Amino acid sequence: MMKRLILIASLAAGLAAAPLSLAQAQPVDDASLGLQKGSVYDVPTPQPFTLDGAGVKGSATGAFGAPPLVPHATAEYLPITVDKNACLGCHEKPGAKKVKGGLPGIPPGHYAKGTGDKPRVSGDFYGCELCHAPAADVPDPVANKAPKPRR
Repeated sequence: MMKRLILIASLAAGLAAAPLSLAQAQPVDDASLGLQKGSVYDVPTPQPFTLDGAGVKGSATGAFGAPPLVPHATAEYLPITVDKNACLGCHEKPGAKKVKGGLPGIPPGHYAKGTGDKPRVSGDFYGCELCHAPAADVPDPVANKAPKPRR
């Protein structure tokens, strides 16, 4: 019985104090809700770009730990199918030495044992476009101040 009285008294005190707390509430400005500067209701228009490899200088390094970017347009080489992978025509050079300024070869880890002694590109790495994205000349939305990885 005593617990009920305490509960009823607490509820009554809470209901009596509710109008006071509601009257003191201040609205929150929508421009202070997000990380972007401006209102959360503004719809930003992204900068248009094409995946053409423009703007890539030197080696097309990806972000830290990411596979290298493709510094050229890729539309003419896609889709990659079981019967056709146009990337291999220029880049498949098993065991070739890396030549400065030359086309990059496929890393040794991408190969599997083929028939006889001839290595072949592993099925895990056959779809190049799954990891290697074509570069685009678009500014980074956030400045990356991390050091470049050593290669």
